[in-house]
This record gives sequence, C-alpha cells and structure tokens, in this order.
Amino acid sequence: STRNKLKIVYKKNYREIRDYTFEPYSMFLVNGMWYLNGYDQNNRFINLKISRIETVDILEAKYRYDENTNEIKGLSKFGYKINPISAIIVIDIMDYISEYIWGEDQEIEWLSDHSFRLKVVFPNELAFRNFVLSGGSNMKVESPESEQKWLIEEAKNILKLYT
Repeated sequence: STRNKLKIVYKKNYREIRDYTFEPYSMFLVNGMWYLNGYDQNNRFINLKISRIETVDILEAKYRYDENTNEIKGLSKFGYKINPISAIIVIDIMDYISEYIWGEDQEIEWLSDHSFRLKVVFPNELAFRNFVLSGGSNMKVESPESEQKWLIEEAKNILKLYT
C-alpha cells in the first residue's frame, strides 16, 4: 500500500529547528512520552517526540508502506532498551506499586503486610531512576550497587539545595 509523506517542522531542542520529509510508520509511548517513528529524507529510521513537533503538513508525494518496517528497533514493551537495569528494591507502604508491571522478568516477594521485594529489569536508566525517586524513603535499592551509589550522591545533592 502507499501513503502520503509528511513535512514535519521539528524542534530538536530549544534552539534548533529541523525540517523533515517524513514517512511515518507508527506512534508509540515510552516513559510517558509519545513518539512517531519512520524514515526521514536521508532514509534514516528515526523516532521523533510528538511534543517537539511544531507543524505537520501532508504532502502529495507518496511512499510505499512496508508492514515489516513497523518493527520498532531498540524498544521493548517497557521502553527504550538503553542499558537495561536489573534491580532489586524493597518497597514499604506503597502496596499499589505491586499492581503494575515495571519491566521484564518482574517478580514480587511479599515480606510482610505492607512490604515487598521487587525484582525487575527496567528497560533503561531513566525508567529505573524515575521509579526510585518517585518512592522516596519508601524504597530501598538492594541492587545494583552502582545505582545505590548514584542514589546516595543524588540525595546529598538534593540536601545541598535545601541547607
């Protein structure tokens, strides 16, 4: 089947704007952000954040849509697979957390009525860090050690802001 190409004006960052002649394939959600993937005018398969798209115009030019291209590379069901983090976290007083799926190979071991150990592979560092910071003192990272060290340094930096 054929589809129309798009002209997209895209805000790469707060200073840089780019124009793309784009062949869209799919929209998807990662870490709370919507993306559009497809080929640009240089035949690169790229992902564009929807929130950064300034304008979209439908062009007369067509492209041949290939169903097999719709496979999103570097993406799992839970987000971008950029340095996945296998973590073990003890969670207190936040029972509702156990009702969600946070990543691959998730296991929950209840320790008491309102405490459980979560073992899960987060798809990326951002997903892991946002998760842990959202729980504050109700979450204790047992592993990995590198993320324990990051959390200690981050807590020190936060304290400096308020003391």
